[in-house]
Amino acid sequence: MIRGTSLAWLGLTLLLACHSFFPGFAMAEVGRQWEWVNPLPQGQTLDDFAVVDEEVIYSAGVGGTVLRSGDGGATWTILPTGTTAWLQSVDFTDRLTGTIVGEANLAGLILRTTDGGQSWQQQGSDPLPWLTSVDFIDADTGVIVGWEGTILWTTDGGATWTPQVSGTTERLESVHLFDASQAVAVGIGGVICRTTDAGATWHIIPSTTTERLESVHFGGPDHGAAVGNNGTVLYSYNGGANWSARASGTSDWLDQVVYCNSDTAVAVSGQGAMIVSTNGGINWGPLAPPRPGHWNAVDFTVEEGILLSGGVGSLWRSDPSWTVWSNAQTGPTESLTGVARVTSD
Repeated sequence: MIRGTSLAWLGLTLLLACHSFFPGFAMAEVGRQWEWVNPLPQGQTLDDFAVVDEEVIYSAGVGGTVLRSGDGGATWTILPTGTTAWLQSVDFTDRLTGTIVGEANLAGLILRTTDGGQSWQQQGSDPLPWLTSVDFIDADTGVIVGWEGTILWTTDGGATWTPQVSGTTERLESVHLFDASQAVAVGIGGVICRTTDAGATWHIIPSTTTERLESVHFGGPDHGAAVGNNGTVLYSYNGGANWSARASGTSDWLDQVVYCNSDTAVAVSGQGAMIVSTNGGINWGPLAPPRPGHWNAVDFTVEEGILLSGGVGSLWRSDPSWTVWSNAQTGPTESLTGVARVTSD
């Protein structure tokens, strides 16, 4: 999946070369390493959140970026990853144990941590196709999807990843794991794959659309939604066995959908739209974001506030009423067009 985030990755590469012409980016050289000085904590695009509990939240994105918050999203710190890969999806099952997937040099990448992101171990056997989404239900059982219809399943925390036959060669963009047996994946061309036997068999489910589906999520065993190109929203009332198209009220490309509970879901777009359902995904209407922007990632805090990121790594958080917003990212993000060397001479 190549969208706005790939441009931010290009931005980092050029920034290190010429230091200029990028929105609000400023870095300082310390020895022979670089560190962010504006905006803070960083300015790369973020593609996913993983909410662990009331305090601990992780986020991942372009340029090998992984952030951790220990205070519910009020402040964030950068974690070392040892990679500049595009990290597209992150999931943690507790404060210390998490998995990230993405792309490095057009190949798939799986990273695993058991110490809260202080160190990462690469998993899987090379070469892997580009990987787009990961979901775990506990520290052992998880599923990954990606390009070429790739589905990988683990029951040992990723020590081994078993390839499964998805029944499609389309690129799969997102997966939701209900339990140790049931999962739903969506992707290009409106494809929907479903398993009820831990991936021993995957079935292609009629989706009523040929639009590209970017994200799928459920608010429990029954109600769920898949979203994608041209404002596409599909709704399922029975765990992904059947789907129907729903009016979204937007033609924007919807990038991510997430449920807070069985009734409440929010979807966002890199083109600026933000929509909400309060009846399980049947009806959708506009929801005002904190300001106009390009939104790549959304999630809910434990207190049912909204986490929102877009553009150059903004880190918005709302109160549970969704009316009061604060941005944990500080510093201007307007375009910088030059740099000068200043010395004491």
